[in-house]
Amino acid sequence: MNTKSLNRLLYPTILVLTLSVTGPRNLTAQDNDVPGELLWPARSNAQVPLPAHAAARQAHLVLVNHQALEQARINLDFFDGRRAVAVQDRAERPGNGDFVWVGRLDGEPLSRVSIASRNGTVAGVIDRPTSQGNELLEIHPVAPGISVLFRVDEARLPRCAPPGSVDDEGQRPQAQSQPAPQTLTSPVTIDLMVV
Repeated sequence: MNTKSLNRLLYPTILVLTLSVTGPRNLTAQDNDVPGELLWPARSNAQVPLPAHAAARQAHLVLVNHQALEQARINLDFFDGRRAVAVQDRAERPGNGDFVWVGRLDGEPLSRVSIASRNGTVAGVIDRPTSQGNELLEIHPVAPGISVLFRVDEARLPRCAPPGSVDDEGQRPQAQSQPAPQTLTSPVTIDLMVV
């Protein structure tokens, strides 16, 4: 069999395999093959539901560059004109190709960047203190190979239970008798230290 015949036979197989691996053609990464770039902008005509705690109009579809997570420094593009470099503090590889990348934003020691991959699906959190409070960004998988980077609206997060409202098994503790409150007729001791 000559090369032309072989190419005619293999071309449809390679084309089908490429389309099945890369997904629909209306979703594309721009020419951002920089190894340290973690997130690439993605375009899709599909409607993607956002988590309930996502801030309105502050979300972007992204493709995750898995190769960037092999490096100790990764570039982050927040798609609003801001960029940052994350520096790895530690990495864990529990096996089966799963991993956790933990670090901080360069020059921001109080920030936190945590990215995890399980079975090829990546999720992450970027948390940084700001002069106005806290900025929390999340990388959330929405479809195979597609994630969304969004700013978390912390007011939309579920509230935590008050301390003591549930025990270790998630049960409400039984009401316990409280000691009688002190009254003005009860003896009171006040320790005072003068320096």
